[in-house]
Amino acid sequence: LLTIINKYNCIPINALSFQLSYYKYNKLQSEINDYIKENPHYTLKSISLLSIDIISQPETMIALKYKGDNKRLNKIDYKSDSKQKNRIAKLSDNLKNTLYPFQYKCIETSIRRNCRIIINDDMGLGKTIEAISLCSLYTEDWPLLIICPSSIKLYWKSQLIKYLKGSLPLIEHNIHLISSSKDLSNRQTQIKNDTTKSIYIISYELCCRNMDILLSNELYQEINFVICDESHYIKNKDSKRTKCLVPYIQKMKRVILMTGSYLKPVEMFSMLKTIRPDVFKSFRAYAERYCNPTKRMFGVDYSGYDNIEEFKYITNTFMIRRMKIDVMSELPSKHRQKIEIESDTSYHKQISLLVSKSTSISLQHQPISSISPFFASPLKVDITSPINCFAKAYYLSA
Repeated sequence: LLTIINKYNCIPINALSFQLSYYKYNKLQSEINDYIKENPHYTLKSISLLSIDIISQPETMIALKYKGDNKRLNKIDYKSDSKQKNRIAKLSDNLKNTLYPFQYKCIETSIRRNCRIIINDDMGLGKTIEAISLCSLYTEDWPLLIICPSSIKLYWKSQLIKYLKGSLPLIEHNIHLISSSKDLSNRQTQIKNDTTKSIYIISYELCCRNMDILLSNELYQEINFVICDESHYIKNKDSKRTKCLVPYIQKMKRVILMTGSYLKPVEMFSMLKTIRPDVFKSFRAYAERYCNPTKRMFGVDYSGYDNIEEFKYITNTFMIRRMKIDVMSELPSKHRQKIEIESDTSYHKQISLLVSKSTSISLQHQPISSISPFFASPLKVDITSPINCFAKAYYLSA
């Protein structure tokens, strides 16, 4: 039955219903009736399991909108973007020359979904450049908020400058790294008279701790585009982080969630609810249908799988998932890149001192340490913190 429905490009409203035009409805209904006559027992069983309700609609589709108490949610339009071709044409030459064909398809699909999408591509397939390309096509919805782990904030800044510098010359001055609560609260006075669109990069922890500022400050109330990198940080529906961020993010007009991790249905509920709050409302109904709940000694286990084909069919409308093996023919042999990270400035002088000292030591009859080939004499290393490995290294006396 799902194969028949998929052939007619029906629009899933929720797990129990699909939307299609009146013309397609008549053809689909006749094909299902023929299928029932050929397989009466099997078909009746399938219908009872799938609980499919086919709704007849006029040829012009009515936009599906979330009818909740929040007025901002009601403004979200989930229908396909009619300006798809015009938007793709806005891509800069720098991005067009950099994108691979499978990345271009991701952008096309995301535009059709009004840029409310989960990019679940395998690690190393370029989710960052896909997200940057999409945000460059929707600059009218900026300011842009990027929520990511604190370790990759500088990486995001460098990638934004790299790919958007040609199309947005002042982009380097409009990127603001939020590193503290004070920085977040003082940001309004720093760019009070700035009329250009800004990009704010903030960590998950800092965003949760300062949600009151984001909600009350007039500057941040203008944000209508959010990118969540490593969005599996909100996979636990019961965590404080998820309860804080999901209600805030799901109100945005454009949302991109990025993760390269393989997640179970129970772990995907929070992300799916963020993208489509009109479809995924109740966790209990969702879990009973897709998580195969099993009673255990200490409660109910929701880590299972159920109705997988139906789950894939529904989620494929607003989630993109490609494995490396699927696009291997389009990938280069190897791609190298530099990733900048923040470090403690107190160690900078120590590292410089060690490097200068190493150049003054004679290399004659000195064994090269297996730990680091860059130093002539053996190193004793305290590896309690791998990041500060070199900073804590010191020379043994001869």
